[in-house]
Amino acid sequence: MTVPQIKAFVICENIIVDQAGRFSLINIYNHLNVVSQFPANHLLKIYLSFFAPQGAHKVIISLAISGQEKVVEHEFLLDLDNKVDFVVEMPVIVESSGVYFITALLDGQELSKTDLIVEEVKA
Repeated sequence: MTVPQIKAFVICENIIVDQAGRFSLINIYNHLNVVSQFPANHLLKIYLSFFAPQGAHKVIISLAISGQEKVVEHEFLLDLDNKVDFVVEMPVIVESSGVYFITALLDGQELSKTDLIVEEVKA
């Protein structure tokens, strides 16, 4: 049995997939400036690439602010063929400044976690 291995887990401004299935990751970031007031709507575009055993799996992507409950969670059921590359577009409402954590789970096991620093910027 293959042990799941994360290859990439990043937040991007945009992700383009060409006709050959190749991914172009545009403006990778982990810092978000909110110019308007809170709460603020934002669309997170997340690229996730990993190896996992073949078969059906449950993938969960969640967003939580440090020390608090999940803000939003997206769940996917995938029939995997070893290497997986996919894009998650995750609309979120950011309630306040702070450090948010985006976590990827595969069948309940943490694959990867990345942070997103949110700051309010006065116009």
